[in-house]
Amino acid sequence: MRTVKKMFYLAIFALMMGLPQLQAAKLTKLNSHEYKILLKPELFVNRQEAYKKVWEIAKSLADSLGIEVREGRQPFREHRRKVYFLDTPDHDLRKHGYVLRVRVKYNGSKPRKEYNLTLKYRSTDLQKSAQADITVALKGYKTKAKFEADITPIKDSLGTMRFIYSKSVKVKKLDFSPGNTIGDYAKIFPVLGKLGIPLDKKLEIVNGFIVDERKVSPGMFVFGGGINSMVDITTWYEFGDTSRPFVAEFSYDFRFMRHNEMIDRGIERASEFFKALQFALKDWYYPEGTKTGYVYSHKPTVKKARIKKGGSNVHGVQKD
Repeated sequence: MRTVKKMFYLAIFALMMGLPQLQAAKLTKLNSHEYKILLKPELFVNRQEAYKKVWEIAKSLADSLGIEVREGRQPFREHRRKVYFLDTPDHDLRKHGYVLRVRVKYNGSKPRKEYNLTLKYRSTDLQKSAQADITVALKGYKTKAKFEADITPIKDSLGTMRFIYSKSVKVKKLDFSPGNTIGDYAKIFPVLGKLGIPLDKKLEIVNGFIVDERKVSPGMFVFGGGINSMVDITTWYEFGDTSRPFVAEFSYDFRFMRHNEMIDRGIERASEFFKALQFALKDWYYPEGTKTGYVYSHKPTVKKARIKKGGSNVHGVQKD
């Protein structure tokens, strides 16, 4: 009887672990919106002061529009992550619309041993993104998939919205280095082996750029219809130099599982707020690209990093 029970529970566990992969494969409808405004990084040299000023502007606007704001108990408590992107020297993944990202959370001043690995497909074409393959073949790790509209202002045009459709899957708490080639990572994300890129082609940290991310989540906007949107204010530094950020961003996002009149009204209010926020933050607004785009187009000042297979660093990174 104990053996039967054990087998039953093992089967249930296996089903639960496989469910996210099945959901990722069938995810063809948008279930998330994220609104993003890049801000002038030079205004964040004193980032705690800048966090408070930007948050006060956003809160004041929300109040004037009748939007409820729920502020957190510790609105300006910072969280830290190490962030970098993996691609071939020719940026083949990005040319095919894919981004491969590593995020490492910190406990205090120390990075955690495990990390999150995300594969993301991005396009301005909704149908292309809907059809993108983000299947995960790796077993034994939790995953999270989403199909999101990333919404930013149209460059040099305040009060506007530009949509990029992003389909992604995150493998949580990886505790090993997959390797350093397309083939190695195709064992986790099979689509990487179907793009026509040689399987033995090396992956490297994009431009050797490792980001030191600092972020606060000061509160939430309540737009109605169950559309409750958490706010993040993020600064990105080149790892090893926090004297001046190279990117700053204000963002808020929410998820939804279906559409009805109340939900759609909440989404509409979130969008109208975003348009108004661009004018409220006009003195802070920085109309240049995206965080990821910056990393792909700039070289760091620190030494280039590379992936080392079987190294002691489980994130697969070692400075030359």
